[in-house]
Amino acid sequence: MRNKPFIFFLVSLLILPLPMLIQANSSHINNPTLFNSNIGSNETSFSIAEASNVLEAQRWKVPMSKNQIYRDLLAFNGRVMVSFFSFEEREKFIESSIDCDITIERIFKSIPAVSFFYEVVALQQLKFDDLRVKYAYPIGTYDFYIPQNVDMDFSGSVDLSVLRQALEVDTIHDAGATGYGVNIAILDSGLNASVAPALDGLRNYDEPKITIDVNLIPAVEDSDDLSGHGTHIASILAGNGKYRDADGIVEITDNYGIAPDAKIFNIKVLDRTGYGKDEWLIIGFDEAIQYNPHLISASLTSVTFAEMGDPIEELIYEAARQDIPVIASAGNYGPSGSSIGAPAIWDHVISVGASEYMNDLAIFTSKGLNRNFSVGIDLLAPGVAIQGSDATTGGSKWVSGTSVSAPIVSGVFALLIGAFPGIGTHKYESEILETAIDMNFPIVYQGNGMINPLAAYNYLENLRTLDLFTTLPKRISPVNEYFYSCVEGETSEFFIKLISSFDGQINTSVAGDSQFIEIPDQISVYTGWNHFAFNITIPLDTPMREINAEISFENLDGITTTLSISIQTRYLGGTILFDNSHENDTENRWFDASSSVGTHTYLTRILKDRGFRIRNHYRGNYSFTDIDILVISDPEFNFTSKELDDIHSFVQNGGSLLFLIDSIRFIDAKSIENEPLISSNYYACDELLGQFGASVGEAIPIDYIPYEAQVVETSNIFEVDSFMFWGRPVGFNDNPNENNTALATFEAVIDDVEYVFNATLAKEYYNGRVMIFGSGYPFTDHGLLPDSYEDKPSRAGLDNSFKDIFGLDLKNSQLVNETFNWLIDTHRPKYIVESIPENILIRKQVSFGVEVKFTNGSSYISANYKLNATLLYPNHVFEHLELEYNSTTGKYSIDFAFEMYGLHTLYVPLKFSGFTPSDGRIEIFVNVQFWDKLDTIRTIVNWVIGIILVSLVMIPVISYRFRKILT
Repeated sequence: MRNKPFIFFLVSLLILPLPMLIQANSSHINNPTLFNSNIGSNETSFSIAEASNVLEAQRWKVPMSKNQIYRDLLAFNGRVMVSFFSFEEREKFIESSIDCDITIERIFKSIPAVSFFYEVVALQQLKFDDLRVKYAYPIGTYDFYIPQNVDMDFSGSVDLSVLRQALEVDTIHDAGATGYGVNIAILDSGLNASVAPALDGLRNYDEPKITIDVNLIPAVEDSDDLSGHGTHIASILAGNGKYRDADGIVEITDNYGIAPDAKIFNIKVLDRTGYGKDEWLIIGFDEAIQYNPHLISASLTSVTFAEMGDPIEELIYEAARQDIPVIASAGNYGPSGSSIGAPAIWDHVISVGASEYMNDLAIFTSKGLNRNFSVGIDLLAPGVAIQGSDATTGGSKWVSGTSVSAPIVSGVFALLIGAFPGIGTHKYESEILETAIDMNFPIVYQGNGMINPLAAYNYLENLRTLDLFTTLPKRISPVNEYFYSCVEGETSEFFIKLISSFDGQINTSVAGDSQFIEIPDQISVYTGWNHFAFNITIPLDTPMREINAEISFENLDGITTTLSISIQTRYLGGTILFDNSHENDTENRWFDASSSVGTHTYLTRILKDRGFRIRNHYRGNYSFTDIDILVISDPEFNFTSKELDDIHSFVQNGGSLLFLIDSIRFIDAKSIENEPLISSNYYACDELLGQFGASVGEAIPIDYIPYEAQVVETSNIFEVDSFMFWGRPVGFNDNPNENNTALATFEAVIDDVEYVFNATLAKEYYNGRVMIFGSGYPFTDHGLLPDSYEDKPSRAGLDNSFKDIFGLDLKNSQLVNETFNWLIDTHRPKYIVESIPENILIRKQVSFGVEVKFTNGSSYISANYKLNATLLYPNHVFEHLELEYNSTTGKYSIDFAFEMYGLHTLYVPLKFSGFTPSDGRIEIFVNVQFWDKLDTIRTIVNWVIGIILVSLVMIPVISYRFRKILT
C-alpha cells in the first residue's frame, strides 16, 4: 500500500468501521453554516424563516488563498485536480500554463476543473493571480480493495416477480409504465450482456438495452462485468426476465426488473475485484452527466473523502443543476452510528438503506446523519437475498446488501419518469419520499420509511400539476436514536430536509402541545433541496409527562405534510460532555467517528433516557461549566499542555472522566507509520492517562481479536460479571495509590505463556473520578445493538468460535448504566433506600422508604414533609406519587401494590445548590407469585405431562388385555 490517503469503494460490503481522513486544517463549527438562523418572533408573534438552498449554500464560498494552493501542490505527489469558480477562469489558467512544465491530463466537461501532472520545480511557473480556486484535490491517490457482497446466511430468497408483487410494481406496469424512453446511467463494475440475456434487450420492445458503453478502467479490462456486481444490479433495475438454464438455454421468465423497458448507459468505474480509484468515479460522474441521462444509479460507496475539496460532491451538485437525480446505496456498515458512505452522505443524493423483506431492517444496513446534521438515510428498499442475473452463467443468483436496494429505488424513479415525463426531478424525489411507509424504526436507519411505488405513482397521477414538496424526518419519537429530545431543562435543535418543486412559501402550524415547539410560522423555500431548523424546549422543573404535537406544513396549492412529535420527558440527572476535538475526522463527524452522533449514537440515546444532557466539544478551549462527566473516546491528535491542565483540573475539582480507547489504533506508532488512515493514538492516550497514574499497556500480539473480560470479584462498581473486550491492555504507573482499582481483566496466551492484563481501571482522584476502558467497544453501537458479527463473526475476519464472545454484548447496556452510575455518584446527594422487600410480588402491598443524605451526613427534610416521585411502569405508563416523611424512621415512605410484572423505575427528582440535579432513579423488579418455586413447579408439570402421556399409551393396552382376558 502506498504512503498516501486512500479511499474505499465498497460495492455493498463494508467489513470493519474505519475513520475518515479529512484535511487537518479545515475549520469546524458546532452547527453547520448551511442553515440560516430562524428569524425570531417579533412583537406580533409572527415569524418568517428562509430555508437554506443546498445548491446556493454549497461550501465553496471563499476562494483558496494562493499560499494555500501552493502548500497543497507541494504536499501532493505531482498530480492534482483543480476546480475553479467559473469555466472562464479555468480557460484562463490553461492558457497561462501553456509554457509551464505541466501536462494537462483532463479538462472536465461538467464542472470548471482540470487535472494535470507537474514537477515541484514547475510550481513557481504557475499563475493563480485573479483566479478563484474552489479546491485542489490529489486525484488518483485514494484507492483500496474491499470485497463486494454481504456474505451472510439469510433464510429464504426473493425472486424478482415476488419482489415486484410485494411492492405493487406490476400494477404500475399494467397501467402502461415500464420505463420505456428512460435512460439510466449505471456507475458500477460494467455489464456482461453477452453472457446475461437479461440485458440483451428491452422486454416489450425490440430495441437494445445498453446504448452507451464507457470503460474507465485501464486497458487490461474491457467494459464487460468481470466482478458480477454491475450485471446483477442492472438486472434488478431493468432486466428483461431472460435467464439461461443449467444447459445454457435462454428462458423467458416473469423475473424481470423494476423498469424492464428502460435503457442503460454502462459507465464502468469498478474493476474485476470491486475496487475503484477515485479518478475512475470522478470521471465516471463527469461522463454520465454529459450524456444527459434521466437519472444516475450508483450502488457503491466510499468511506473516506476530502472534507474541503471533493470533486464527486461538486459533480453531484452539477447533476442536480441539470435536473438529473442521483440514487446511491448507503453502505453495509450497520449498526455503527455514522456509517453512511459517499456519495450517499451528500444532499441531492437519494440515500437508500436495506430492509429484510418488507417488514424488518437488514441487520447490516448503514445508518446516520448526513453532512449537515439532517436525515442521512432517505428511504428503505428490500436488500436481502434479491434475485438478479449472474454475469458468469447468465442464470440467476441472489445477493444481499444496500447495493441491491438502490436499483429498486432507481427502477421506481424510471417508472415515474416514463409515466409522467417532464414534470421535474424534484417532484419525483419529493413524492417517492412523501409516500414512503413509516416502518417505525429509528429515523437514522429508515429515513421516511419503505418505498411505496404505487402510492407515489397515484400521487403524481392526481397532483403532478401542483407544486409539491416533502420533509424529512416525519417523526420525533422514543424509538429514534438522534431525532429525540426528552430531558428537562434542554433545548434541542433539529435540522429538517425539505425537497421542493417550487420557489415559494410554506406555512406551518402546530397542533397539540405547541408550547414546547419553536418553529417559524412561514418558511421561504427554493426549488430543490432545502434545510431549516426548529427547536423543542422542555423547561426545567417539568414533571414527567407526555408531549404530543404535530407540525403541519402547507403550501399555497394546499399540499400538506406533517411531522409528528411524541415525547416522554425525563428528569434532569446531569450533563455529559463528549470531546470530539482530537478526532482525525472531527470536522465532518464520520466515517464512524467516536462521537455522540457517530459510533456512540445509541449510547447517547441510553444516556438521554437516563436524564443526561449531552454536549459536544469540537474545537477551542474546553468549557466545563455545568459539566459532570467528560467522555474522551478514541483521541488521535495529541493534547496541548493547556488541554491536559484543563482536564486535570476538571477531575481534581470534582469532575468525572470516562476514557475509552479504540483498539485498532492503540498500538505502537511505528507499526502503522505508513498507514495514514489508521494513525496511531498511542501517544495521545499515554500522555493523558499519565496524569492520573495510568499508562498504556505493553505492546502484545493480540491480533485484534475479542476476549472475554472478567470483572474482578472485589469490584463493588459492576454487578455484571463479564463483558466483551476488543482492545488493548491498560495499567497503572509504577506508583499506584490506594485509590487505584483494576475492575476487569482478560487473559492472553503469548508464546504458550498465559498472561493476565487489565481491561478496565477505576480511580478516585482528589474530588473526582476516572474510569478507563482499554476497549470502547461495549459503549459503541456495535457493542450495544444486534449486528451481523454476532451471527457471522467471519464478517470481522473471525471464525465461529467467537460467537459466544459476541453474545456477551447482551450485558453491555447494564455495563453502561453501572459505569455512569459510578461516575455521576460524587455529584449527587445520596439516596438510601430501605424497607424494600427482597422479592416484591404482583398485587402484594409493600412499604418502602427513602432517606436523602448530603455528603456531610445530614438528612434532607422538605418543607412540607413530602417528596414528589414518579413511578414508570414496564409498559412506559407512569404515575405521580407522594412519599410522606416519617419522623420516627427519618425516611420518606409509601405503601404500594404493584399491578404489573417486570422492571419498574421510581424517580425521586431533587435539585440542591452545589449538587448535580438528581433524578433519584431507583429500579424495582416485580415478580409473580411462586417465582422462587419455578423449578419445583416445572418438575411437577413435567411429571404430570409424563403421567398423562403414559396413561394415553397404556390405557388402550390395558383395555385390550382386559378384553382379551374376558374372552
